[in-house]
Amino acid sequence: MPDWRKLVRKRLSSAELPDGKREDVVTELATHLDETHEHALSKGLTRSAAIKLALQEVADWRVLAAAIDAARSESE
Repeated sequence: MPDWRKLVRKRLSSAELPDGKREDVVTELATHLDETHEHALSKGLTRSAAIKLALQEVADWRVLAAAIDAARSESE
């Protein structure tokens, strides 16, 4: 299984997120990717196809990170 947290951290390294919120965003994205990956595997996709499908969930990492941060800020 991929290390989704490590992958997300790397892809978000240039995103402008407050340090205190960065790990929350990393955790949320990594969880989503893991769930997508696991669901794809349960449907019979190969491991590489499931990884590819999960990564296709994110078109633009910075935009997604900003959207998650904004949504979290609104709920606080």
